[in-house]
Amino acid sequence: MDLIHARLESHSILIVEDDESTLKWLNRVLSIYFKDVYCASDAMEAFELFKKHKTDIVLADIQMPQIDGLTFLKKIKSISPKTMRVVMTAFNTTPYLNRAVESGVHFYLKKPIDI
Repeated sequence: MDLIHARLESHSILIVEDDESTLKWLNRVLSIYFKDVYCASDAMEAFELFKKHKTDIVLADIQMPQIDGLTFLKKIKSISPKTMRVVMTAFNTTPYLNRAVESGVHFYLKKPIDI
């Protein structure tokens, strides 16, 4: 067992992604590494899952219907500051990066993600 897998296997993650195929792929891949993987297709569904499961990590897409990923992660930070917050996006422009920093995310992943 590699070191990364050993460190993650006791943690849980919530994935928030509105693209169904990407969500299924992330679920399948991350299930190898994490104890529990929860999936939501929008921020409202994700917030309900987070309240119920209080995952260690939240991975959210920036572009989502209703509430964008950065606004969602900022809300997660306000109720659970120790939860690791990761944003993913196909956009790599300065305004997105600045908003990510202002939102207090820990990591910014550029799509497509290479596990």
